Amino acid sequence: MENKTKLNKLERLKKTLKPTDFNINSCHFDSLSEDDRFYLKNYGIYNIKLAPSKFMLRIRGDNSFTSCKLKELILVVKKYNLELVITARAGLEIHNISKDLILELYNIVNLIGFKTSGSLTDNVRAIVTDPYDSIAQDSYIDSLEIVKQIQKQLANNSKYLGLLPRKFNTAIIGKLTPHINPWGNDLLFALAKNNDIYGFNIYLGGKNSETAKCANIFVEAKDTKRLFFAILDSFLELGLRGSRSKTRLYYLLETIGIRKFREQVELNFGKKLQTSQKLLMQSSKFRAFTKLKSGKYGKVYECNYGKINLDRALDILSKESNIRIDADQNLHILNVEKESTKPSSSIVACVGAKYCPLSLWNIKDDIAKLNLAQFKELGVNVGFSGCLKGCGRHQHSHIGLVGLRSNMFGKTQRALRVFIGSCEVPKPTPARLLYYAVPESKVDGLFKAIINDYKFGNYSSFNQYNSYLNSYDIEVLQLWFILKQLVNIDSKINTLFHTPNRQQELLSALQALKIYPQKANLYENINTLSHLLWDS
Repeated sequence: MENKTKLNKLERLKKTLKPTDFNINSCHFDSLSEDDRFYLKNYGIYNIKLAPSKFMLRIRGDNSFTSCKLKELILVVKKYNLELVITARAGLEIHNISKDLILELYNIVNLIGFKTSGSLTDNVRAIVTDPYDSIAQDSYIDSLEIVKQIQKQLANNSKYLGLLPRKFNTAIIGKLTPHINPWGNDLLFALAKNNDIYGFNIYLGGKNSETAKCANIFVEAKDTKRLFFAILDSFLELGLRGSRSKTRLYYLLETIGIRKFREQVELNFGKKLQTSQKLLMQSSKFRAFTKLKSGKYGKVYECNYGKINLDRALDILSKESNIRIDADQNLHILNVEKESTKPSSSIVACVGAKYCPLSLWNIKDDIAKLNLAQFKELGVNVGFSGCLKGCGRHQHSHIGLVGLRSNMFGKTQRALRVFIGSCEVPKPTPARLLYYAVPESKVDGLFKAIINDYKFGNYSSFNQYNSYLNSYDIEVLQLWFILKQLVNIDSKINTLFHTPNRQQELLSALQALKIYPQKANLYENINTLSHLLWDS
């Protein structure tokens, strides 16, 4: 299939000079052009004109870190008085690097044995696996070994480096219960089984605001690498290269359909594809402790929403030789003795304004000002982004937050955009926008209303609760959670809300409340009540 769309600027640039032919040593880091910045991203070096004097270096994860290499890296970061952050793809970022240091640091990091190439822009980004892949009791496929095979073929490959239409995120989950929600990836290999043969069902087209869809493909574990490159080559060949906002795999599938894409994948795979089989992978569950095949446990060591305390990390690494890093932005210590049964949850956060000028909140520090402990106690996962790009995975968490500033309810103040409804198995769904802006000072009341509602319904999990919420029109949910904060809703109406297929009856009951404004339409009533609740 020939793509005749006019090429965007970066695609024209790629045709002029391949990223593998770009000479980093020729760069003048104090006067970079936008072309330079694109090429540098292919090697993990990030800089934007909004902050030209500061650089970031991203290190690929791919679950390849060892305690020894991590210690060496942390000592380098300490030596140069820099900061180290865990990414939401289980990689690392070194921040606040000066223009005079960036090239030297790039060389040092790669000499230690870390990989930075392909960690940014139009590349196969770090491949996410579970932190307890191959060693957990419910792990059936060694995904780490598959990732190693894939990365060996990808490394600095001139066919792929920087030449994809857009970034390409992949998750390979070889265990029953993943640690994080993997459905927002362009490509998801989800544990499945065909009779006695373990393998993966394939899901395609996820991104920060969408969940991956079934491609009707099953692949045996032994053929995973081969299928990965068949899919990647199909994206490389068919991918849209026009508007940069429409070049992810999601948009290609929207344009040509999954069936047409699957035909190309089968052609590149070289043999007939098997159809989807029994999906074994369940909804994710964050655990403080995970039972391992050895009889011991894996333990989460929380890292302040991904911001690593260098001295504390060195202390841990000096005592623990078995460490993994996960997309939950934490360290995972393997083979410990003690198990905790206390509920726990993941709070994933973007880097925030301290490191990214696109963010309106200093997320890593500001998150502590929110009362999120009430979610954590119930095992409710939270994703917090500083902008709609969604680096905090706010539409793939039980509760999604975006930090912003708003004057909707009085003077300009910090506010939160709130998302709810993210689901996984059996019906993967991204979270929906619940409220465009809730003042920071009032958001705790909303959190309490959601938690009380969840408890009243006696749901087995927040995934089940979100699935039920999705049976309602979003406007009904907006009205519901506002009224729960304004008045004491009686048990009868609460029970009605949690009874399936009663939306119209519920609306009638809510409209009969004395506080209900009786405006012309539902939107106007919600608007009036929100100002009553949140005006400063």
